[in-house]
Amino acid sequence: MDKIRGFIEFTIIWIANKLSLPVWIVGHVHLELEKLDHFSSLKAYIFNCILFIAFYLEYRKSKKPKI
Repeated sequence: MDKIRGFIEFTIIWIANKLSLPVWIVGHVHLELEKLDHFSSLKAYIFNCILFIAFYLEYRKSKKPKI
């Protein structure tokens, strides 16, 4: 079970590290140019939640004492 949890944490952090900046830049430009329907808004909300979780996991990992 710990291996699966570790893999899920790694995947979330990897997605956030690789995609957060491009998605936020493109997303903000997109928001300025077009109205979003409910489905697009939901996708943006879900992805922002993933990025927030990854930020929290990365923060928690950085607070652990280095051995």
